[in-house]
Amino acid sequence: MKKIKIVFLLIIFLAGFLRFYRLGQIPPSLEWDEVAIGYDAYSVLKTGRDQFGQFLPLTFRSIDDYKPPLYEYLAIPPIAIFGLNEFSVRFPSAFFGTLAVVLTFFLVKEILTETGGKTSKTVCAIALLSALFLAISAWHLQFSRAAFEVNLSVTLLISAVLCFLVGMRNSKYFVISCLLFGLGFFTYHSARVIFPIIFIFLLVNFRKSLPNRKFFLIGLAVYTFFIILFAPMIFSSEIQMRLRVTNISNLFTQKATIDKMQNNLKIDGQNERNPGYRFFHGQKTVLITTAVDNYFSHFNYDFLFVKADVPLHHAPDFGLLYRFDLPFLVIGVFIFLSKFLNRRNSILLIWFLFAPLPAAITLQAPHAVRSELFLPTFQIFAAIGFVSIANLILQKSRIIFWIFLATSSLFLFFNFALYLHQYYVHLPYEYAKNWLYGRKEAVTLSEQLKNKYPKVIISTKLEMAYLFWLFYTKYDPKLYQEKGGTLSGGWGEQGNKFDKYEFHLPNTPQKEKALYITLPGEIYFNGTPVREIKYPNGEVAILLWD
Repeated sequence: MKKIKIVFLLIIFLAGFLRFYRLGQIPPSLEWDEVAIGYDAYSVLKTGRDQFGQFLPLTFRSIDDYKPPLYEYLAIPPIAIFGLNEFSVRFPSAFFGTLAVVLTFFLVKEILTETGGKTSKTVCAIALLSALFLAISAWHLQFSRAAFEVNLSVTLLISAVLCFLVGMRNSKYFVISCLLFGLGFFTYHSARVIFPIIFIFLLVNFRKSLPNRKFFLIGLAVYTFFIILFAPMIFSSEIQMRLRVTNISNLFTQKATIDKMQNNLKIDGQNERNPGYRFFHGQKTVLITTAVDNYFSHFNYDFLFVKADVPLHHAPDFGLLYRFDLPFLVIGVFIFLSKFLNRRNSILLIWFLFAPLPAAITLQAPHAVRSELFLPTFQIFAAIGFVSIANLILQKSRIIFWIFLATSSLFLFFNFALYLHQYYVHLPYEYAKNWLYGRKEAVTLSEQLKNKYPKVIISTKLEMAYLFWLFYTKYDPKLYQEKGGTLSGGWGEQGNKFDKYEFHLPNTPQKEKALYITLPGEIYFNGTPVREIKYPNGEVAILLWD
C-alpha cells in the first residue's frame, strides 16, 4: 500500500509539472477565445459586469459564440492573484487537468472494484496506469495547457460519476454528484448533451441502489435547480445562434454539398419529387449518413494517432493518442467486454460510445475539442489491456515479463519524449501563426509609440484585435463600460474603440497623422512601415505604418 501511495504521488507531481511548466510561454500566444475569457473575467472581477456591460452573466457573449460561464468565473481568482496574463487565464485548465489525473485513479478503483469488495492488486495497477496514461496524454496535455472550457468539463464529468458511485454507499456524495452534473450545463456545449445522458443512465442502472428518499430528493432538487437555470437558455437567441453556426444542417449551405446534390439530380434524370431521389439523396438521408460518418470519424486512425484535426488541437506531426496506446487499447476493449463488463462498470462503455455524439451532429468532424469528453476512457482501456497482458506473461515466465515491461516502457518513453519535443520545440515555431503570435508584441509597440500620434488605427483583418488590445493593455473595464463597452463581439467588429485605439479597416486616409497596424499585404494607400513583427520562422506577421 505504501508503494502504491508513493507511485501515485509521483504521477500527480508529473501531471502537475507537465501542465504548469512554462504555461505562460507555450503555446506561444493566447488565441482569441483565451483573451476573451481573460478580459471578461477581469471585467467581472473589477466591475461585476462583462465587456458588454452584462451583470454576472450566465452566458458570456464573448466573440458572439456565447460561452457557458463556469470557466470565466473560475479564472477570476488566479487573475486576482497573478494579474491579467497568460498564466492566470490558463491556470484553471492546468489545475483541473491535474485534478482529472487524481480523480481518474479513484474512479477506476471505484468502477472495477465489486461493491463491498476489496480492491485487488490488478485493479490498483490498472488505476495507477490509467492515471499515468492520462498524466502524459497528448490529447489531455494539449487542452490542459490552454484555456479550453471542455477540459474543465472532463474533470467535472469524472468527479460527477465518481461521486455518484460513492453515493451508493454514502448518500451525501449522491447530492454532490447531482451538483456536479448540474454544473455541467455551464461548462461547455458538448457537456450539455453528454452529462444528462450519463446521469440518466446512472439513475436507471443503479435504480435499486439509490440513496434513501431524503438524500435522493435533495439531490434531484439540486439538479432540477440547474435545469431551471439552464432551460431558458435553450430557446434564447444566444443558444440558437450557436446552433445555427455549428449545426450539421448547414451542410446544405455549402457549395460542395449543393454541387453534389445537383449532380445526383442530373444523374437520376428526375426531379426532386421522384421517390428514389428523395430516399437516396434527400436532405434527411444526407444528414443521417453524414452524422453517422461524423460519429465514426472519431475512431479514425489518422485522427487519433497521426494528425488530429486543426493545428490548435495538437502538436506538429502528432495525433491525439500515442501509437504505443493502440495495441493495448484494442486488447483492453476486448478484455473489458469479455471479462470485466458488468452492471457497475457498464458506465465506462456508455461513456466511450456516447462521447463523440455532440461532435457528430455538428460541422467540422472529427473535432478534438467537442469529443474530448472521451477522456479518460481511452486511457482506462489501454491500462486494462497493458495490465492484462502483463499478468498473462507473468504467469508464464518472470523473465519474459521483465523483458516485456522494459521493452514497452522504452517504447512509451520514446513516444512521450517525441511528443514533448514536438510540443516544446516545433509547435512554437511551426504553429505560431495559428496561435496568433505577434498580437502581444504589436500591443507593446503601439503602447510605446501611441503618444506620437493622435490616434492608432488597427485593421479588423487582425481578427478580434480589440480583445488583444483590451487584454494586454489591461484597459480599465469600468472606464471601458462607461464609454459604451464592446459594440460587437463577432466578425463584424467595426466601430469598437477605446483610448487612442480604433478598430476598423484602414481603407480611408485620415486627415491627421495616425499609426496604422495591419497584416502584411493590406495596402490601402502609400505609407511607411515603421516597425514589423515577425513569426519565429522569419515570416512577417504584423506591420506598423506611419
